[in-house]
Amino acid sequence: MQNFHEIWLSVDLSSPVGSLAIHEKPKQGNPRILNSKTITTNGDHSERFVPVLQESLIETGISPKSFSKLVTSSGPGSFTGLRIAFASVKALAYDSEIPIEILSGSEARALHWAKSQNYNSYKKIHVVTYITRERFVSAEFEIDSDGKLTLMSESTFTDWSFLEPKPNIAVLFDSRAHPIHAPQLKQNSVFSID
Repeated sequence: MQNFHEIWLSVDLSSPVGSLAIHEKPKQGNPRILNSKTITTNGDHSERFVPVLQESLIETGISPKSFSKLVTSSGPGSFTGLRIAFASVKALAYDSEIPIEILSGSEARALHWAKSQNYNSYKKIHVVTYITRERFVSAEFEIDSDGKLTLMSESTFTDWSFLEPKPNIAVLFDSRAHPIHAPQLKQNSVFSID
């Protein structure tokens, strides 16, 4: 581990499928995942977070005091899940004075998807995240030819009125979404479920 500058813990409890990952960050380059786990698929984040974190620490041989950064999501997503993630991360940070970084879940999903695409193919990305069966959040990003995202709007909806059939648009759904209910988009648009 001497070749690596930092060890990070990332936690996402914004959806019913909570997850965590331990990363090593070299002095130069991108972080590498050492261990990742699904915390739960039942939404019982508060009961499962600590045991799953302990499993990951044992498997990697890392102590919580080794973390140089804690990362979590600001949502959108379950208020209860986000609250549990913030409380858990803050407790770890307080004990060892570790900095916390908070990322937009929508932006992280858009960036992850855009990296695997040709940036010139799409001018806009809509990231749709379900809050309940009847309510969802759509974050609209513009994407430039270098892959840089700019958040244009983020709002809660109960219908698809925000999504007009347009060319050069990508719509990313979370695993709870039902894209068959979305309006028909033009042929050079794409639906993706992550």
